Amino acid sequence: MSNSIKKIIVSTLAIATVAGTLATTTSSAQAGWHGGHGGFGWGAAGILGGLALGAVVASNSYAQPSCGYVRQRVYDANGYFMGYRTVPAC
Repeated sequence: MSNSIKKIIVSTLAIATVAGTLATTTSSAQAGWHGGHGGFGWGAAGILGGLALGAVVASNSYAQPSCGYVRQRVYDANGYFMGYRTVPAC
């Protein structure tokens, strides 16, 4: 799997985690709760947990060596240099 696809998957997972956390968090008025502190309790914990999970997943995908492309010299049948070609190298 290429590096750009991994980045897209990690980004999608992080966005889905944050969106899921925000969708399930209720405000104090919706929960029928009146009073107390500002109501950041579980919502803030969910957001911070989602960010931590996204960071762990992202760090694991970058731990693998990435493949790239290198320029390789090309010679004809007589041994004369003809130019360069780009080949994948891992």
